[in-house]
Amino acid sequence: MTLRPDIDPVFLTGGKVILRPLLPGDASKEYLSWLNDPYVLRHSGRKAFPSTLADLTRYLDHLSGSGDVVLAICESDTRRH
Repeated sequence: MTLRPDIDPVFLTGGKVILRPLLPGDASKEYLSWLNDPYVLRHSGRKAFPSTLADLTRYLDHLSGSGDVVLAICESDTRRH
């Protein structure tokens, strides 16, 4: 992967994926299903706990003003998270 400062807000881009900030608009049923799936979370420090779309939306809204860097992994060609 190479650094791509010319593409905002992408931090890194590779042949198949890009890394960009996680945004409030990323709240979706698909993302929520990942957060509630113990298999998806098996190597993270987070344990599956039933979250709602409202919980996810509040979290993403909080991130946007917190100064924390949380990245979304997206397909390079479609930008799909």
